[in-house]
Amino acid sequence: MSWSSRPLEECATFLSGGTPNKMCREYWDGDIPWVSSAELTSRFIDDTKLHISADGLKSGSRLMPAGSIFAVVRGMSLATEFRIALSQRPMAFNQDVKAIIPKPGIDGTYLFYALSGRAHEIRDLATEAAHGTKKLEMSRLQNFQIAVPDFDIQKKVAAVGLAYDDLIVANQRRIKLLEESARLLYREWFVLLRFPGHEPVPVTNGVPEGWERKPVSEMIDANPKTPFPKDISRPFVGMEALSEDSMIIDVSDARPVSGGAKFRNGDTLLARITPCLENGKTGFVQFLEDDEAAASGSTEFIVLRSRTVNRYWIYCLARSDSFREHAINSMAGSDGRQRVNSKCFDKYLTLQPPSDVLQVFEENVSGVFAQVQSLTEYNRALRQARDMLLPKLMSGAMDVSRIAVPKEVEV
Repeated sequence: MSWSSRPLEECATFLSGGTPNKMCREYWDGDIPWVSSAELTSRFIDDTKLHISADGLKSGSRLMPAGSIFAVVRGMSLATEFRIALSQRPMAFNQDVKAIIPKPGIDGTYLFYALSGRAHEIRDLATEAAHGTKKLEMSRLQNFQIAVPDFDIQKKVAAVGLAYDDLIVANQRRIKLLEESARLLYREWFVLLRFPGHEPVPVTNGVPEGWERKPVSEMIDANPKTPFPKDISRPFVGMEALSEDSMIIDVSDARPVSGGAKFRNGDTLLARITPCLENGKTGFVQFLEDDEAAASGSTEFIVLRSRTVNRYWIYCLARSDSFREHAINSMAGSDGRQRVNSKCFDKYLTLQPPSDVLQVFEENVSGVFAQVQSLTEYNRALRQARDMLLPKLMSGAMDVSRIAVPKEVEV
């Protein structure tokens, strides 16, 4: 069975947002989340970095209810992707974003999946705008055709999509908690120096007995030489593959190794260019088939590898505030293209822990890192299954009543 197609303008209303005057402080730092293109990097959005006040809302924006669809219609992101998200709470939004509101007879969540599942097609509708940016003409978006089954079928298809995405989000929460536990343990032991058995250990000038203060460059190798196979396609990690707040590396590309960073399992990838470093882009490599396998990535990475510490300690160090602040303050170059020179690590002093403390730390967190990778791989499989299944359900090629929803797994 196949469903009839209808232009999007028959299925939804499009509303515009705006930006309150940024010179008026009373318009900002309120309680209302304010959506911009930069916020639409995940499928579901429940908060934003910027908030506006009630006065700011009245002066130049618009408030939409929970369950609204937000889509980017102007900006450079349209060169590579069509950003779309489903709001989880009432939110305002700016002029680069459209709110897409379903008309009667159209389920909002179904509409979200109908559009997000064809995001590449919609992205390709974008045209050049002024100053080299991209824009999505409303006439093109309004005429975009989507399949529209009966309302009860829409609800069932949406429920299948939500079952996959709810599980993905639950796994993301588990990943966040796991990573937080590793970073907190690092801080407790190696920053606050409350490591196991610390009570009787004498401390002189902030250095516990058996520890040593030294440049971090004596403890780690920055951009170490890594042998790699030639003329063989291997995973490639671009800057977009790194998270701003997690160790996860979202690998989706492969190419023969040539220029750029070379790395292997256990290495930490640190963005060295502005604003990626300031934004927190850092990753932990653990997706390769074994610890001798090599892969490559952006030229804008610094690869950090263990010399006298362990791989887990290095990643947690790279996420620490003091280390990142030191790297950011050492950046040099023209405005907008500043970079970190790995020589700056010669001037960053930290404490070399004893091998027995490092060993116990590794025993405590290695399983945490492994669980993060397992959940990451499971989420990748869930996304692939969802993206293969939903188009078939929305086209009528598969009977939605016969579909089993995914379940949580132990890792």
